[in-house]
Amino acid sequence: MAANEQSQTTKETKPGLLRPDDFYTSDFEGCLQKGNLQVENGDLHQAEESFAGALRLVAGESREREAVCLWRLGEVYKKRGELSCPRDHGALIKASALLNAALTRIDNTSDHHALKHDPSSSQNHGSARVPPGEQNLELQPQDASPGISQEQGSKDYIKGLLEETEIVFVNDVTGVDVSKDFQLDNVEEHKRKLIQIRSECETKLNIIARKYSSFANNQSDEERKREELAQGMAVRDLYCKIAEDMKMFVRDLLEECISVVGAPPGDVTYAVVGLGSLAREEMTPYSDLEFAILVQEGKNNDDVRMYFKVLTRYLHLKILNLGETILPAVGVKSLNDFTSPNPLDDWYHDSLTPRGFAFDGAMPWASKTPLGREQGLLIYTGMVIYHCSTKLSDRTVNHSKVGLSLAN
Repeated sequence: MAANEQSQTTKETKPGLLRPDDFYTSDFEGCLQKGNLQVENGDLHQAEESFAGALRLVAGESREREAVCLWRLGEVYKKRGELSCPRDHGALIKASALLNAALTRIDNTSDHHALKHDPSSSQNHGSARVPPGEQNLELQPQDASPGISQEQGSKDYIKGLLEETEIVFVNDVTGVDVSKDFQLDNVEEHKRKLIQIRSECETKLNIIARKYSSFANNQSDEERKREELAQGMAVRDLYCKIAEDMKMFVRDLLEECISVVGAPPGDVTYAVVGLGSLAREEMTPYSDLEFAILVQEGKNNDDVRMYFKVLTRYLHLKILNLGETILPAVGVKSLNDFTSPNPLDDWYHDSLTPRGFAFDGAMPWASKTPLGREQGLLIYTGMVIYHCSTKLSDRTVNHSKVGLSLAN
């Protein structure tokens, strides 16, 4: 078989990565070089397709190359958010998710390797930040580049991009240039608090497990029932404690957001209401976050809704920076297009990002946050919620026409 025929066969038969009608080049480096050139020419849409094409070639095979592709995609979305008018906050959210995913993959690489960064990819990007490395995008033995670890340099560079993303968002929503004195999101402190909640939960769970690990053979049925009831109550109390701890954690994050974006317009009264496992007090420190915002009757106007959309976006940025949000949960269309009739357009499986505390996903069957789905936001007055829940409890109503279900 000729070499070009063998290459074509590989391209057409590699399951889940390439479709026969893909316009992407089969060469990983070629995809990246084409994407870099498209970024320089300002064609962000085609650049996204090129970098996503490169990711298709290496997804599930090379975490190092995945990191490079996600890094590039994050830069594309960051630039898209910066250049759009008005600013595209959704693009900044996706940029943060992609860059955090790239960080996860760099953290998981071997200590004997380091990311190399192609300097041509950052030329004319409109950013003064200098990327690490000098040669190409390959992972090479660290002894090939003496001195400072290129892997650490790559991590610092991406963290810098995340900081810039937050600053672009804050500058836009506050109208104030905060790039010099702004107190950036204290990611490590947030992670420390979450680890503490999880550690306390694990300690209490182990105590319960040891205390009720076995029942004596000579126990009567009544005695065993009392022990089982006591064990159930202990677990129930632990769930209540976790729910309270996680509510306090989210409240602290929201207060940080409000300290930056200010109070809602018109001094409106509102409540942040937990949904799903948080509402049922069945949440764990690894559960996703489902919530809505109830607004004072007569005050839910466009300005108020826009304020709470901005507040929710900022909270989302902070939770993304915890590094526990899988990429399908943010709905990057070149990776996971949930609206496409072609199932191959929802192709990227994020198996490397740790699944933990995150916003409810952007999938059409999820999205139980104030940003909602395409049908509407979860920013309502109490009366609207009441009427919605009344209709949902009516078996004669077509629930698909009611809107967002809050029942679960």
